[in-house]
Amino acid sequence: MDVIVFTGNWLKQHWIIQKIVGFNITVKINLKNIKTNL
Repeated sequence: MDVIVFTGNWLKQHWIIQKIVGFNITVKINLKNIKTNL
């Protein structure tokens, strides 16, 4: 039971980290596109 809860919590944290990293990459790509357009 504890292992399942621990795995669930780890996956949630990992999902949040992936979301933050993905958001940062998207922002960087958008900034590059804006600079290119300027």
